[in-house]
Amino acid sequence: MSATSNVGATAPDGGGNGGTGPTSGSLSGTNGFAPGGGGAGSRNSSGTVTAGASGGTGQIILTVQSVAKVPQTITFGLDPATAKVGDAARTVIATSSSGLPVTLASSDPAVATITSGNTLNFVGAGTVTITATQVGNTNYDAAIPVPVIFTVGASIGATFSGVFGSGVDPAGIGTDGLAYLMKYSLGGTNTNDNVSLPTVALNGNSLTMTAVVRTNDTNIQIVGQWITDLTGTWSDIPTNPNGTASTNTNNVPTDCQRRDFSVNGGTNNRTFLRLKASQ
Repeated sequence: MSATSNVGATAPDGGGNGGTGPTSGSLSGTNGFAPGGGGAGSRNSSGTVTAGASGGTGQIILTVQSVAKVPQTITFGLDPATAKVGDAARTVIATSSSGLPVTLASSDPAVATITSGNTLNFVGAGTVTITATQVGNTNYDAAIPVPVIFTVGASIGATFSGVFGSGVDPAGIGTDGLAYLMKYSLGGTNTNDNVSLPTVALNGNSLTMTAVVRTNDTNIQIVGQWITDLTGTWSDIPTNPNGTASTNTNNVPTDCQRRDFSVNGGTNNRTFLRLKASQ
């Protein structure tokens, strides 16, 4: 802005006003005000050249339109990426390059759970994905999530829940639930991968199925059932539905017993025999 008479100009917002000049005598004008105000001229009535006053100290104003966030990465892994049901909980280490806390999540709580932020618990047999995430803040971008596939195997135990997870209902293991239960009930070892298939023999009208069954888990019930028409309803065999101990004890694992499940078909043209396991 222009000065009025001898008074220095008023600066726009943020600037310093100009200095005031003399109107009589031989005087110097005042300096300009900071920031950037111009100095006033001087007056000398004797004709001697006199320098004008100094301008005010200037300033530089920077306006920040936006701040770029810093990228970050997650360091996370599970070694080994396997465990068994009933194994001790594991403390999981996952860190971010920013130092911000990392969040862990399980894709299937029926297999593994995360508690207290970074404690991995093994509750059921199966495969699960554990994912580490960090959402970022005002200074850091969100990190790319890091997933790790983790496998929990069946434990060595004397109960179905010890093999397939505490509280597991065979019908809740998916479409193979009952197959898992039967696999556990036959064969007799404390693992679920050693199955002894039943054998069938026909002697006259008597049909007998012989199987090695688990005896150390009182929650498991194994009975023989029969039917003469597959469109009908299966019934427990009338005599010794839980089977009769076989005299053949060869290759029978500990905590198991070989049993004979027999039914007399009588005059029926067809007789079907099966084993049913339940808990």
